[in-house]
Amino acid sequence: MANIQNVHLDIIIHATEDVDKILKSLHQTLYVHPDNFDISQTRGHYHNPIMMAAATLRKKDAARFIRALCKRLGRYQRDEIIRTISTRISSSSLYLRLDRQEIVHSGGVMLQDSGTIRVKIHMPIHAGRAEDAFTEMLSLY
Repeated sequence: MANIQNVHLDIIIHATEDVDKILKSLHQTLYVHPDNFDISQTRGHYHNPIMMAAATLRKKDAARFIRALCKRLGRYQRDEIIRTISTRISSSSLYLRLDRQEIVHSGGVMLQDSGTIRVKIHMPIHAGRAEDAFTEMLSLY
């Protein structure tokens, strides 16, 4: 596998949602243990309470996450990422957004431009090679 340095996840959780249920679903679907998350509380645009869950996965945990993500995304969505990869890469990092509700309700993974799970996959890459490296990573599974 490509030299994944880390994967960072940010999840927006509204006050009416069950934090434990969301983190358990992420663990079952993408193998991110709930203990990896730091939870903080903030206020939304209308001063409603919002929880932010953040986790950084390194080396083996990051690789396990990537394998699960690629497997669950399916060929069509991986092809969509590859097709739009130049718009998803910045500074040796690939940025994706996932639909949290899809993970919680069906155990599936779906890309969503306004998704409430933000994923940043970082690997050290020399300039100009990022698109090739991330395309190769997505094609491995």
